[in-house]
Amino acid sequence: MYKFMASLLLGTSLTCAAAAASANAKPYEHVLLISVDGLHAVDLANYVAAHPQSTMASLQKTGVFYPNAVTTNPSDSFPGLVAQVTGGTPAVTGVYYDDSFDRSYFAADSKCQGNPGIEVNFAETIDIDDTRLDAGGTPGKPMTQIDPAKLPRALVSGECKAVFPHDFVRVNNVFEIVHQHGGRTAWSDKHPAYEWLNGPSGTGVDDLYALEQDSLIPGSKVKTTGSFKAEREFDAAHVKVPIPMKPPHCSEMIAPLDSGMISPPV
Repeated sequence: MYKFMASLLLGTSLTCAAAAASANAKPYEHVLLISVDGLHAVDLANYVAAHPQSTMASLQKTGVFYPNAVTTNPSDSFPGLVAQVTGGTPAVTGVYYDDSFDRSYFAADSKCQGNPGIEVNFAETIDIDDTRLDAGGTPGKPMTQIDPAKLPRALVSGECKAVFPHDFVRVNNVFEIVHQHGGRTAWSDKHPAYEWLNGPSGTGVDDLYALEQDSLIPGSKVKTTGSFKAEREFDAAHVKVPIPMKPPHCSEMIAPLDSGMISPPV
């Protein structure tokens, strides 16, 4: 995958971190991470060469290229993004996949009784309603989209508690760091389960907007991922999201993604 710093996403995820002003001058006032699943360096290079006046070409000019970067193993959205925002490998973060196994957790309905050790799935399976685009809650408020009754349980100081996605990742992330320095953060992604980006505090992202990518196309039994047209509409829904409280340093940075840049899912 090709990762670079620039100014918008669609396809998978988008983050904006506005650093607070301080006595020490900083080289960048804003940082925006764009992550597009399956986009290789050569794909971007070919597109920019064919479309030199495009938004992607403009973004590449201010981007940073890391020629020796490697993906996580296994390579997938969840561990891959964790690596980008934490700098940790799966062995450090504890995240090998969105569907994994934890020897210390208990089943959702277990009341932490019996032997620990269960499958842990932080994807559409924890939505209140994974057939709906809004996941059965209010987009922009992921805690209204996640059903606590579906979450694994852990014994914490003798109390049986639900394990939310942000409790699962073992390390700190860039959102928490930006917050510690008085900055504002935002992120957009494909499952409410990406609430894990809130970090250990559970409050690392000021504006976290997630729609359910595995929801059903209205009036059908086909998932959004089963249609190129539906995927494009899914991306467009992220662009049209209302901004209830305009981030002073982020909203001006968003530019439209070039039509036809994203390939159909395979």
